[in-house]
Amino acid sequence: MVLKKLRHCLSMNIINQDLLMDFLTTINELMHDVEKRDGFSYSKNNYHLFSLREKYYMDIFNLYTRINDLKKDLERIEVFLRVYPNAKYLTKHNIDKLEYIKYHTEVFFHKIHTIVEVQKLLLNQVYVLGLSEKQCSWDKIKKKLGDVNIRALDVVEKYYVAFEHIIEARHKNTHRAIYNDKDTVDFCGGLFVYKTFEQMNKEVDDNFKKIAPKYFLEYELKMYRKERVNFIKQSRIAAESYIDALINYVLIDAKEIYDVV
Repeated sequence: MVLKKLRHCLSMNIINQDLLMDFLTTINELMHDVEKRDGFSYSKNNYHLFSLREKYYMDIFNLYTRINDLKKDLERIEVFLRVYPNAKYLTKHNIDKLEYIKYHTEVFFHKIHTIVEVQKLLLNQVYVLGLSEKQCSWDKIKKKLGDVNIRALDVVEKYYVAFEHIIEARHKNTHRAIYNDKDTVDFCGGLFVYKTFEQMNKEVDDNFKKIAPKYFLEYELKMYRKERVNFIKQSRIAAESYIDALINYVLIDAKEIYDVV
């Protein structure tokens, strides 16, 4: 699969720290206050002790932490791809550099898709749409919101458009076990030949060595990993900009909705 460049990328500020701190302070106060209420127990779930308004904020916080964890996951994948740790151990378990890159790329695709799914859950919660998690599809969310101009909805839609090619690749990988990357065609076959012969303790034919020198194939692999790291880095930065914009908008709207929940 030839990875396309992102077709849309928002130029947005990072999360408004004052807005975020105000929200997190509210959550912190709620969590401390509930400890003083009758029926509170450190060994049980105390969700029932919150008022409707408090549950509204706590549920938003829960989804915020999920999205924030996903942001961290994207960054971790980039870190993993920059190095091939304990090569001897991985090789012993039949995990070569190309398979290592493939695995982490697949994980990245899945995380990009999971983000949009959690974003939809966040829209459902913030705008009190009343959909269950299973019902929380894009069409149902848009139908519920109608013609109301909501900036957060626009951000999620633009996120999907920007990463549609990655999300489609994720679907093929998940449902059909397909992972086609044409960028690896020129060297993966040759590396497979060398790997197979090494496992059989045999020497590769001299003619093959001339046609596909191992040092050249390894250089191609090195350049491929460098390209993949750069792609994931740029994709991560773009994803973070959408997420930050979404958090800004939902926190602003949540403060207004708070008074009517």
